[in-house]
Amino acid sequence: MDKEKYLNDELKEYYNNDFKKVLNIQSSDQNEEFKDGWEIDMLIRDQLININANNNIATLYSKFPNNNKEEGLLIFDPESYLRFCYKKEVELKLFRDVISGISQLLYNNESKFYYIHKKNKANVNVSSKSKRGIGCIDDSDYFDLNYIQLYLISDSSQEHIKFWKF
Repeated sequence: MDKEKYLNDELKEYYNNDFKKVLNIQSSDQNEEFKDGWEIDMLIRDQLININANNNIATLYSKFPNNNKEEGLLIFDPESYLRFCYKKEVELKLFRDVISGISQLLYNNESKFYYIHKKNKANVNVSSKSKRGIGCIDDSDYFDLNYIQLYLISDSSQEHIKFWKF
């Protein structure tokens, strides 16, 4: 993990294969342990498909807020995020256009938008006990490249929808 690493064609195929596995969870015969928590929310499914159709970007992790039932209460989770890797040649455009544009779109007193830029990070999700067939859990080098993670914290579902549409 000492040298900067970017998305390339081989890695793009690897991450796309993982994405396809997660897309197919709901229709697959995978065990319930694998399905639980890994289904892609239908409100962001098309956006993730569109993002992954770009040859310069691959999604690594994402989350859309959902309502959780806990002891009979309905709890809204106010966090959305998208972690993605990219080819070196689009790095400047991502920072100048994408991050700048989404910051301006979501700039208000009701929401908190921020991003994290990581370079070559170890995968802390890896468990030797469980092999589920997806890299974000099974591959210790899954996050061993440059990536950006965009976050939105907001109680407004409209803000989350704007975030994902952008």
